[in-house]
Amino acid sequence: MLFSLRVAFRFLIEGRNQSLFIVVGIAVGVSVIIFIGAIITSLQANLIEQTLGNSAHITVSETSDIFRDIKQFSRFGLIESQQVKTVDFQDWRPVLDRLENEDYFTAISPVLDGNGFLVKGGEDTSILLRGVELERANAIYQISARIISGNDLLEGNQIIIGKDLAEDFKLKVGDVVVIALANNVRERFNIQGIFDFENQSINSNWIFIDLKRAQKLLDKEDYISRLELQIEDVFAADRIGQEMFFQLDGLIVENWKVQNAQLLNALSSQSLSNYIIQIFVLLAVTLGISSVLGISVVQRSRELGILKALGIKNNSARMIFIFQGAILGFLGALSGTALGVLLINAFTNFVSIFSIEVQPSQAIIIIIITTFACIISAVIPANSSARLNPIEVIRNA
Repeated sequence: MLFSLRVAFRFLIEGRNQSLFIVVGIAVGVSVIIFIGAIITSLQANLIEQTLGNSAHITVSETSDIFRDIKQFSRFGLIESQQVKTVDFQDWRPVLDRLENEDYFTAISPVLDGNGFLVKGGEDTSILLRGVELERANAIYQISARIISGNDLLEGNQIIIGKDLAEDFKLKVGDVVVIALANNVRERFNIQGIFDFENQSINSNWIFIDLKRAQKLLDKEDYISRLELQIEDVFAADRIGQEMFFQLDGLIVENWKVQNAQLLNALSSQSLSNYIIQIFVLLAVTLGISSVLGISVVQRSRELGILKALGIKNNSARMIFIFQGAILGFLGALSGTALGVLLINAFTNFVSIFSIEVQPSQAIIIIIITTFACIISAVIPANSSARLNPIEVIRNA
């Protein structure tokens, strides 16, 4: 085995130009894998953060009816009929306490929504009044961090409005506006702060108010619309939501995957395209190495014939080219990873508008896979070297 390794090194050094071209080819292929993989992964992370970072991953709400008939039908008629009591969401606090004991929730916020109109100077626009507990809502929406004017104090008739709404009605901190709600309540509110969610729909429609004040205004004491939750692994929302559905009998549990099917499909398509690119690049690399090593077997046939005549076994002859494939693959993958990181840094500094990072674990996996792929590509040339007949090789030399 050690003898085969020494011979492999000697062959690579003697054919240094050929070896260098192979390493460069592998390095280019691996750098493409690293570069494209990092861009797609970072783009997905950025897209998820922009879309889901400041929104609920799972929501829990009540059903509309106090009692609901559950009937099951078959081709032959009614099978079963029973009544199931649904949960009135005035009992949301025990549910909140129960969910807070689960480790996979990073934020839980009760919300009470009410539709209405903001009225100012004879003009009005539809708004969504969102009653929240500021500390809990901050864990999801980062309201306080998004205040661009004023502050986040929500007490009494103090509200926080969006930037676009403020610009449309020429409002500023300290101004007083009238909000007309769907239950015919009209109240005057003081603008305490202006936020910017970098989302036109939210900036022009949402108004935040203290939860207890919203409950009083909407005549829904101790009532909420839903519980909004965030989790660490956003892609586990469907599994966790399914578990919650069975645990919270009578409540509706929805997750972002159902509500954002198009986004999920886009993310899946990006991942699939990334894998396809990686597979084809690796295939091109392995075919190239296999072809070059096959030529090397022909070029080294005289030396191999002499070695076999001196007593080297077929397995040892085979291992010479296996070792060459492993060495070339490892050096090429290592160089390609470094080149890929340099390309990413250059792209980030001069082109990209979002952060691109290479995960160390991802780079290690690519190096390992590339090395093994190169070893596999060396199997056919290695088997050819093992089948060489030393007498015929020396006679024809």
